[in-house]
Amino acid sequence: MELILQYKNFFEICRHDVNSLFYYWSSENFQQHKISGGNYTSVWCQEALDFAYRVIKINFMVLDYPDVDPAGQEMDDIFKKMSDNSPNNADGGAIWSTYQFYLMEKGRNFIDAWLASGDDRLFGQKLIDIFNAHNVGFDKHAFYPVKY
Repeated sequence: MELILQYKNFFEICRHDVNSLFYYWSSENFQQHKISGGNYTSVWCQEALDFAYRVIKINFMVLDYPDVDPAGQEMDDIFKKMSDNSPNNADGGAIWSTYQFYLMEKGRNFIDAWLASGDDRLFGQKLIDIFNAHNVGFDKHAFYPVKY
């Protein structure tokens, strides 16, 4: 359930603004980040990339892109760059901070209904069902495996 609440928290902070994946934290990952001296672990990076991939695939979120929303090949290139470059160095940090996410109407409607209901179990299950219907369920991961 903690992972579902992590997704909820990111949706919630993106309701009225764009945000980079640097805001994607669970309490456990944040503790690991502090213990490691401020470095992002490969586990956190993989979870953040999997999150981004899932929410884009279900049309809940999209990248804030300069011209138009990135097409399939551009998205593939972006995910490959992020999976190849650690946010712990200058070049990787620039890549990870460049791409900002925002909620699309479908995602905004979902989080608004979730927040209004106060029912984390029900909406957590709805989110899982949506992921499964789009073939990006939690039984699948490392859509773009991190290489660091």
